[in-house]
Amino acid sequence: MKSTFSQRDIGEDTIYLTQPEGFKNTKNSNKVLLLGKALYGLKQSANIWFNLLAKEIIALDFTQLKNDSYLYYNKSKDTIIIVYVDNIAIMGPNISYIKEIIAKLGERFIISDLRPIQSYLGIDIIRSQDLKITTLL
Repeated sequence: MKSTFSQRDIGEDTIYLTQPEGFKNTKNSNKVLLLGKALYGLKQSANIWFNLLAKEIIALDFTQLKNDSYLYYNKSKDTIIIVYVDNIAIMGPNISYIKEIIAKLGERFIISDLRPIQSYLGIDIIRSQDLKITTLL
């Protein structure tokens, strides 16, 4: 995901911000700003972003695991989505279905498709066509 937090409208949340140094409105220096989008560095941004992303993934017929809210599973397609902040890995046996998920997420968010995963969060991934398995190192 690109510019993760700034892609999310604040929505029903109301967040006010004091005027940052160098950007003060001299006529209204005692007024605050109403934030329209989440920003990096804002303590609510990660939660706002995650709630939006979770809603979109669930709308794609995935179930959020109860014991790990960053894992999603589509049993009928045998596909898993793993989320870590703005890094998303999609794993499953059907590449055309994975491309469909990427396209649908791309309609909603600014994304970069880094193609077949080679590593994820420091874990090297090796594929084996013969055994039809993926090994995590």
